[in-house]
Amino acid sequence: MRKKRGFYQSERASRIKKSRLKIKIYGGLFFCLLAGLIYFFVFSPVLWIEKIEVYGLSENDGASESIGKQDIEDIAQKILTEKFLGFIPLRSVILIPADKIRANIFAGWPEIASVEIRKNFIFWQPQNKILKVEVKIREPMGVWCSGPAELPEQCFYIDKEGVIYKESPAMDGSLILTINDLRGETIRVKEPIVSKKLMDFVLEINKELPAVLDLRAANFIISSEEDLRVLTSEGWQIYFNSEESFDSQLDILKRVLEDEIKEERSNLEYVDLRVGRRVYYK
Repeated sequence: MRKKRGFYQSERASRIKKSRLKIKIYGGLFFCLLAGLIYFFVFSPVLWIEKIEVYGLSENDGASESIGKQDIEDIAQKILTEKFLGFIPLRSVILIPADKIRANIFAGWPEIASVEIRKNFIFWQPQNKILKVEVKIREPMGVWCSGPAELPEQCFYIDKEGVIYKESPAMDGSLILTINDLRGETIRVKEPIVSKKLMDFVLEINKELPAVLDLRAANFIISSEEDLRVLTSEGWQIYFNSEESFDSQLDILKRVLEDEIKEERSNLEYVDLRVGRRVYYK
């Protein structure tokens, strides 16, 4: 009986020993495989970006003349040469810090509206290990200034979304769309200072006044979100309600100028279109 018990104990110990040996072997193989994969995906040059290409900038585009492709490439290249924790290269295609590259480019040029980063990667073709950086430049629609036209405080270029993004000298005249904002808004660069709805209204006026009435807007004055005033090239003002239809207000203005004011247009001070279908003028 004791011999059988000793036999079973010996066999059990042998199985446990074999099992532990298998765990060690498979564990070692798994560790080697894991280490190999980490080396391949992180440290091996096979998966490293070899080239950076920048798109979206034109030498003939005045809005982007202050931004060079080489400048943006240098920013991306500098970040790719950095190492995480001091030894992990960021050049690997799976570790590229796209958000950091994007943030650094935005910080350098407020006139950049968006940055898209793509990887064009075929690991067995060195010429196709490319990081593509595409930038879009804000198109300036005009100049926004805080304060009245006679004494503007600060002026910035403004885009079609109502975002101010770069300081500008004060402008006047009808050649450049100029907005004077009297609301005392807090200035935050690269954020909307004028709502998209109000900016669309301004752009529509700037486009349609010359086409319909042969009249140019010399200056836009924002008193409130609803109260938009236009100084015309003839020296008189138009008061618009930006919460109401622009087309209907333009139709009323056209009718009043043609049917009522007529030859007295040169003596006008203002035409007020803010109250429904009523018109006040002086």
